[in-house]
Amino acid sequence: MDKTLFNRLTNRLKKTLKEAQNTSFYEYMSGLNRYDNSIWRPIKTSSKPPQEYPPIRKQSPTPGPWARSNQEKADLFAEHLADVFTPNATIDQEISDFLANNLATEENIRLLTLKQIKKEISSLSGNHLE
Repeated sequence: MDKTLFNRLTNRLKKTLKEAQNTSFYEYMSGLNRYDNSIWRPIKTSSKPPQEYPPIRKQSPTPGPWARSNQEKADLFAEHLADVFTPNATIDQEISDFLANNLATEENIRLLTLKQIKKEISSLSGNHLE
């Protein structure tokens, strides 16, 4: 008989607590207003759970050790990028000769005056700038 009374009172308490929680939530939600930005406050204040990144394993002919720390993962990623992105082994001779010439010398650069630049622009656009 005591257990039955206890169960009834427990269920009544659960029901009352649930109703109070629903009432409180309803009052809170109906009090939010988009014009004073109170509707966004709960979203901003809620913290997202931290995202866990699983360990990665070096993929060589035989699987290597697990990289667990951020530094180990960064080193493994750097090794991967160094393996994948290697420079071209062959360079065209014509390109290397062209690059070997010093193009920034004064002999190769023709200096222009402002008047010459205006004249060239006006001849391209058909307008006459003065």
